[in-house]
Amino acid sequence: MGRFEAGMAEEIDNEFLISLVQVRPVLCDKTLQIFKDRIATQNAWRDICCELKNDFETMEKNEKNLFGKAVMKRWVNLRNSISRYRKKLKECKKSGSGSVSLKKYIYNDQLHFSAHIYNLRETDDSLECAGNREEVLFDNELLQLNNVTTEEKKLRDSQTEKGENPMKSN
Repeated sequence: MGRFEAGMAEEIDNEFLISLVQVRPVLCDKTLQIFKDRIATQNAWRDICCELKNDFETMEKNEKNLFGKAVMKRWVNLRNSISRYRKKLKECKKSGSGSVSLKKYIYNDQLHFSAHIYNLRETDDSLECAGNREEVLFDNELLQLNNVTTEEKKLRDSQTEKGENPMKSN
């Protein structure tokens, strides 16, 4: 980050930025269809930049780009920080983890709105899944084998009823 960009980043009030993003779900709610709309996203970021910097519209194009990038970078940093905090918090609550004191994230209350959007997913143990997969494959092979032997048995029974020799090949 250059000196000019660093100076712009210092001008950004994190709490105000969070409140501006919060009222614009296009920027943070991945469950919405509009989240994929690039034009709506660009417009929302431009609105935020105008709110954060009064003279944003009168700035030169390259200055607008630098400021916009600094704002977006700050948001990504805040979003990632709350995500890491929630992950650590969840790990501290696991049984057997011992008594660990975790300091509350400074913007936890302001970023509470994102809890349902950026929730941590449960992961599966890959070893357990691999074992289950092999069992399913084995069970499927047994079913197929049983189906074949049942079909062969039915064929032999029908041939025996007709007076044909089931052991004799056609």
